[in-house]
This record gives sequence, C-alpha cells and structure tokens, in this order.
Amino acid sequence: MLLGLLTWIYGGAQIGFYKTYYSVQRVDEITELEYQERVEAFLPGIETLVIAFAAFVVLLSASVILERRSENA
Repeated sequence: MLLGLLTWIYGGAQIGFYKTYYSVQRVDEITELEYQERVEAFLPGIETLVIAFAAFVVLLSASVILERRSENA
C-alpha cells in the first residue's frame, strides 16, 4: 500500500485517471504568441491508489484466513 502511495505521489498525484501526456504553455520567440506543447509522459492517477489498496486488502485477508487455519489445525 505504501509503495502505491509513493508511486502516485512521485508521479504527480493526479486526482483523475492516469495520463500519457501533459501540456506545457510556451511562448513563440518570434511572434510572441502563446501555444501549448504536448509532452509525452506517464502520470499515474487515482487508480494506482485503488489497485494498491485492493492488493493490501487481498493480502491481509489471505493472511488472516491462513492464520485461522493454522490455529484450527
């Protein structure tokens, strides 16, 4: 769970879904007009946290079930 949180924070902590690019505002040197430049990058979104939390719950549940089985045996 901590790894998922750190990955999400390191990637920019996007509240929405993951993105494969982001836009940067630039100014043309000659015409001095503003334009947006597209930069290719992988930015993890909120689903990274959801997947990490789901994996945490599954592993915790499996741990509890296996612990109870070993106590009953």
